[in-house]
Amino acid sequence: MKRSLLFSAVLCAASLTSVHAAQPITEPEFASDIVDRYADHIFYGSGATGMALVVIDGNQRVFRSYGETRPGNNVRPQLDSVVRIASLTKLMTSEMLVKLLDQGTVKLNDPLSKYAPPGARVPTYNGTPITLVNLATHTSALPVNSPVARHIVRCLSGQRASNAGNTFLRRS
Repeated sequence: MKRSLLFSAVLCAASLTSVHAAQPITEPEFASDIVDRYADHIFYGSGATGMALVVIDGNQRVFRSYGETRPGNNVRPQLDSVVRIASLTKLMTSEMLVKLLDQGTVKLNDPLSKYAPPGARVPTYNGTPITLVNLATHTSALPVNSPVARHIVRCLSGQRASNAGNTFLRRS
C-alpha cells in the first residue's frame, strides 16, 4: 500500500513538472507593441475625426495620435492638445482622485481653491467653497455648460435632436 501511494505521488509530481516544462516561455510584451497592434484598427473603425491615445504601464509610457483635431484642419493631435472627453472625465477624475487620496496628497474636503492656479476664479455655491468631494459626487452645483450636455437635455426633454451640428462628434 505504501509503495502504491509513493508511486502515485511520484507519478503526480512527475506529471506536474512536465506540464510546467511544456509551457512556452514568452517574452513580456511592451506597451508600444500592443498599442501599435490595435490602435490603427480602433481609429479607422471608429469613424472619429481624431484620436489621441496614452498608455501608461509601469515605467512604459506610450503616446500615439491619429487623424486631425478638427475636420479638415490637417492638425494631428499632440500631447498638449485639448480634447473634449465628455463623460470619460468622471472615470478619469475618480481614478486620479482615489490615487491621490491613497498617497495622502489630497483630502476629500479640500476646497478647489487649494489646487487652483494663482489668480484663478474658483466658483462657490451659495458662498460655500466647492470641495473635491462635491466634484466626485456631482454635488458642486456647477452649471451644465457643454454642447454635449445641452444635446442630452434636449433628447431627455423630448425635443428632436441630432448630431448634425456637433462637428466634434462626427467626421465631415
